[in-house]
Amino acid sequence: MIQPEEKSKLEELKARMNCPRQFFCIGASLDKLCEAEHHAELNILECLELRPIACKFAKPVAHTFACTCPLRIYISEHFDQWSAESTALLRHGPDRK
Repeated sequence: MIQPEEKSKLEELKARMNCPRQFFCIGASLDKLCEAEHHAELNILECLELRPIACKFAKPVAHTFACTCPLRIYISEHFDQWSAESTALLRHGPDRK
């Protein structure tokens, strides 16, 4: 459940950006998030979507794509249950990797 102060920050971020997906990812329970994994050693949020090139926020970095969406980065940094590889685990189970 999103707390009021967190909801306020998400709304602030939304107001400052133009999202081609109309903020589809931040439904009531954040259950539509794109898959991403935070790599602390590289300081990037890696996009794990099947077609990252289709997203304007996916930027090529070495052999992968980094997510540059301010909203997705905030969610990854501030909501433990949505950070690291948890989005992939929620969708596909522990055998994803």
